[in-house]
Amino acid sequence: MEWLKATGLAVLITVLGLGIFIGAKQFLSGSEADEAKMLAQQKVKIAAAKDLLLKSPNSKVDPGQLAALQLLRKVGEKLDKLSPGCINAKGKRINDNCVFFSKIDLSASDGRKPFILSGSNLSGANFLQSNLSWVDFKSADLKGANLSAANLYRTNFEGANLFQANLSGADLLYTELLNANISSANMAAVKNLRQERLNRACLGNPGQPPLNLPAGLIPPTKKCR
Repeated sequence: MEWLKATGLAVLITVLGLGIFIGAKQFLSGSEADEAKMLAQQKVKIAAAKDLLLKSPNSKVDPGQLAALQLLRKVGEKLDKLSPGCINAKGKRINDNCVFFSKIDLSASDGRKPFILSGSNLSGANFLQSNLSWVDFKSADLKGANLSAANLYRTNFEGANLFQANLSGADLLYTELLNANISSANMAAVKNLRQERLNRACLGNPGQPPLNLPAGLIPPTKKCR
């Protein structure tokens, strides 16, 4: 009798253990399925956000466009080689659909990752009063872009084209200007620009130095390659 009780108890424990195992497995499978579904949905959202930024008209503030940018930053997605520029190689405006990101925050503030916009064509873009600290514009085309009153703390413009860009009133503390073409760039009332940083920049045409440099600063002498 005791043997039967022990056997029954063992069977019960085995059944319960098997039930718990199966339940746990189903729960984990369900969790994995949910996670896979969420990842798939996120990929769709990311693709849609990129598509919106590449195709939507942006001659005025577009809430959907700004939301797309914020989503891409939130997930740490690169956005290099964006091509909505509106100025051609000769400096002529080819359309009015220039990106309009006035007062947007693309920085690394609050521990978030900054945007990577290296190699992007952002000619004529409007970044008026935007926070672009730590953003990577390496080798980007920012010809004629409006960066006035922007926060450019540690922004990377290495090799970027800033020809005729408007930098008036921008904060250039620790801004990287190595081999950046600043010919005819408007630098009126820029803040925290030091000569050693300015010397790292270059001129595409030595006869077109940056405009309105603050007192005490002299244009770089290096010619762009």
